[in-house]
Amino acid sequence: MLPYFLFFLPILVLSTYNETLGHEYWLFNTIAYCSSSNLLSWKVNPITALYPSVSDIRVYQNASTDNQAYLAYNPSTTTIYLIFRGTLDLSIENWVFQDFNFFKTSYPKCTNCNVHEGFYQAYNNLPTATMINDLKSLKGKYPNAKVVISGHSLGGAMSNFAYIDACDVLGQVDLFITFGGPRVGDSTFAAYLTSKPCGVTEKIRVVHNRDPVPHVPPTLFGFQHANEEVWYDEGSKTYVTCPQPEQSNCSSQVWQILLNPIDHIDYLNFNQQVQMASCS
Repeated sequence: MLPYFLFFLPILVLSTYNETLGHEYWLFNTIAYCSSSNLLSWKVNPITALYPSVSDIRVYQNASTDNQAYLAYNPSTTTIYLIFRGTLDLSIENWVFQDFNFFKTSYPKCTNCNVHEGFYQAYNNLPTATMINDLKSLKGKYPNAKVVISGHSLGGAMSNFAYIDACDVLGQVDLFITFGGPRVGDSTFAAYLTSKPCGVTEKIRVVHNRDPVPHVPPTLFGFQHANEEVWYDEGSKTYVTCPQPEQSNCSSQVWQILLNPIDHIDYLNFNQQVQMASCS
C-alpha cells in the first residue's frame, strides 16, 4: 500500500525557497533564545543593527517549564513573526519532560492523529489562545504583512501546533518554516499537516547537513516528518530540495553514526549559541 501522505500529493503547495529570506528567518529564530527583557527592548544585536525598527513585540513565557515564544512586526520586510524557542541547554524541563517524552497522545484537530506528548505539552504550556488572538490582531493592524510562523529544534516542533491554530483563526499563513525540527507525530498527523489548506502557505523544513535532531524520534517509534525539506551541505553553500517528507536524497541519507550536534546550532553560517550568549 502507498504511504498515507501520497494520497494528498495533488493538493500539496510546493515552495520556491528563497535563501536570502531563509537567512532572515534563521536570524529571527536565534533571538528567540534571548531573555524576554532583551526581546521587549529590542536589544538583540547584531539583529537589532540589521533590523532596527522591529515593533509590536510580545513575549509569551512559562518560566516553570522553560518555554518561550515571541510575536513581532518587521516593517523593513513587512513581516509578522511568531517564533518559538528551542531547548535550553541546562533545562531539565525541556530535555526530560518535553524532548525525551516519546509517548504519543491524540491530537484533537485531526481524526486518528497522534503526536509527541512532550512537544504538545510544551506548546500548551504557553498561553496559546492569547498568542493566536494577538497574532490575529497584529495582522489586522498590518493587513498587508506576510505572516511567518517558525521555530528551531523544540521550537520547531511547537510551531507545528501554532501553524494549525493560526490557520484556523486567520485563514492564511504565508510561510511555515522550521530549522532543525524533530518529527512531531505519526503518519496520519504528517499527512494532515502537509495537506492542510491555509491560503497560499509554503511549508518548509530546513535541515543542516548532519543535524541529529531531525532524525528523532525515530521512525521505528511510529513518527514521520511532514512538509517539504530543504537540506544544506556542511558549509551551507548548496542545498537540495525534497518535495516529499522523508525523501531519501535529503537528510534521510545521513548515517546515524555520522550525525553532528554542531550542525544543529549553526545554520546558514550563523551560530545560535553565539547569538544567545550576547543577549541572554
